Amino acid sequence: MLKSKYLMEYRHLNEALTEIERGIEFCKIKGFTITLLDFYSCQARTFMFMQNADQAAHSIRLADGIRSSVHAAPIQFSIYYRSQLEFSLFQLEKALQSGHAKGAAGHKKRAGHAGKMLIKAISKAAQHRTEAFKLKGIYYWLLNKPKPALKWMQKAVSEGNRLNARLELSRTYFEVGKRLMEGGLRLNSLNGLTAVEYLDKAKLLFEEMGLEWDLEKLKRLERQ
Repeated sequence: MLKSKYLMEYRHLNEALTEIERGIEFCKIKGFTITLLDFYSCQARTFMFMQNADQAAHSIRLADGIRSSVHAAPIQFSIYYRSQLEFSLFQLEKALQSGHAKGAAGHKKRAGHAGKMLIKAISKAAQHRTEAFKLKGIYYWLLNKPKPALKWMQKAVSEGNRLNARLELSRTYFEVGKRLMEGGLRLNSLNGLTAVEYLDKAKLLFEEMGLEWDLEKLKRLERQ
């Protein structure tokens, strides 16, 4: 499990999938049902990062079937709801970009529910708190609601700094820079920093931590 999460967080996606699949088989043999919730949630995120929406949705369904039948701890629920929220936002953004209003409505509803449940879970488990706040910010950004979007993004930056969560903070900086650059909410800065300044902060942390996948993502954004 630790190796799977390490590989996934550093976006070594193929290697992560291999470890996750090994973990799933082991848990099935040993009957470790609650741990399967973690593995399927991590598998869903990994497929999403690989742009494999169908497989991600399948893993989410498998995780959801377990979630409804076990008494998991807040940290395990936060792992599940983070995956569900992240995937729903991924689907929501795709639907909005393609103009599929009916599909967007369903993804919006699922994202709203997952976001509420994630915030509840991270009130008792800090590990994914920075990311939870960031994802809530993205949710409102996609809904074109600047005030709550800024509120949650600011909370993500503040909590990331308070927890010294450098990995999550680097990706929060990138997300803020990316969203400001898009200009959808007619915003030029957050906490006095521009899109370019946030992207520079993200780049510095990406380089320090050797996050090659994220650096490539940043380069693609800069080329647009």
